[in-house]
Amino acid sequence: MATYLAQTHDISLDRIYQEGKSTSTEENLAYSQIILEQHGIDKEVPIAIVTSDFHTIRAAAIALHQGYTQPITLASPTPLSIRYNAWFREYFAFGSGWLLQEY
Repeated sequence: MATYLAQTHDISLDRIYQEGKSTSTEENLAYSQIILEQHGIDKEVPIAIVTSDFHTIRAAAIALHQGYTQPITLASPTPLSIRYNAWFREYFAFGSGWLLQEY
């Protein structure tokens, strides 16, 4: 996603804070809070979450549940060859996240 931001939106990579040890969106947002704190950024300001287009709704819901008050999602387009599969998977992941109280 950092490459997407740099190439598509001309954002310098040194302005993009990346978290690299998570295995889920829930973990990514939790670990990202540590990075934000290290840079003196409060999670109550607008924070951009860059993710795949099919994942924006669930990512924002998880962020709100974790106390991010103004999540902004920026979507990278999913290639047509995997788009339907990705949306189908996300449909069930949304239900699973709800059952697991991720949001």
